Amino acid sequence: MAISGQRKPTQSDVAALAGVSPAIVSAVVNARPAGNIRVSEATRERVRQAVRELGYVPNIAARNLARGRNHILGIFSYESVFPLESMNFYHEFLVGIEEAAEQAGYNLLMFSAAKTAGGGRSVYSDGGNSLQLADGSVLVGTHERPDEIATLAQEQYPFVIIGRRAFPGAEVSYAAGDYAGGTRDAVKALTRLGHQKIAMVRGVGEHESVVDRRAGFAQARRRVAAASSPVRTLEDDRRAGRILTELVEAGVTAIIAESTEISQVLRRAARRQGVGIPRRLSLLDLGGKAMADEPQISTLVIPRREMGRTAVQLLLKLLDDPTAGPLQSTIPCQLKLTDSIGPPPDV
Repeated sequence: MAISGQRKPTQSDVAALAGVSPAIVSAVVNARPAGNIRVSEATRERVRQAVRELGYVPNIAARNLARGRNHILGIFSYESVFPLESMNFYHEFLVGIEEAAEQAGYNLLMFSAAKTAGGGRSVYSDGGNSLQLADGSVLVGTHERPDEIATLAQEQYPFVIIGRRAFPGAEVSYAAGDYAGGTRDAVKALTRLGHQKIAMVRGVGEHESVVDRRAGFAQARRRVAAASSPVRTLEDDRRAGRILTELVEAGVTAIIAESTEISQVLRRAARRQGVGIPRRLSLLDLGGKAMADEPQISTLVIPRREMGRTAVQLLLKLLDDPTAGPLQSTIPCQLKLTDSIGPPPDV
């Protein structure tokens, strides 16, 4: 049987060649019963032979829609986070998402074209929810639009955010790292080494992840004397030297930097002032970013891959039971302790 021109063969073409009804072809191709009709193995083989002869390829999208799902999970970000190299902060998140999606038999669809008039990304740039091409989506990165997140929640569109998020009027599902617990562990590790005066140098941001780090430090410092755990805010990198001098003169022997950027600034200031690390001052970074030029810095290890995997697992639960949300999971962080910390000078 010849198919005219370049037209793709259809189920009707397969049915005509096999001498059966399109319903039987659909049942064989999709590996499901044909209603009350019993399809013999000989008939099934005749259909399969017609499929091979015609080169028929099933419409996967139509098949999945008939089953109620596209079997596609979306990935969306309000910023450009998709990595060009493995050192990128978001790389491990995306690896975990891919692993879990593949394990569950889902394809991934990256949404990146939707733009607002000002050039920013938007879920609703064309008036409708562009994420609906996917059964549900994982949101990665920061700079979310609270109004759009609230609308997604109101529409009951299944989505999970990587990282703890709090939005007015909308409780959302998320997979987050336990930054508060990791910060408490950092204080404990320094205390065990003999440090009595441990300071935190924080930034000016108010993102949930840094708020959690600050809460962890406050919880840990309540277990020691509050006066022995000063907190300084680095509003300008040029103040790093002054802050470092003040803390050293106050007897601080260990500093916990809220972010990798702050730890880098402090380390440069320490070099300029001849403050040896860890001989005079121990330094621990809560940012968790891999820095090629400072591989020996003690740091909080963020479970990025596990957060990505967990986000997909939570999303699949929401797809199975839309009333189950919001689902929220907090994953422990570990410490990577290197020679940037040691006992205080007088120990």
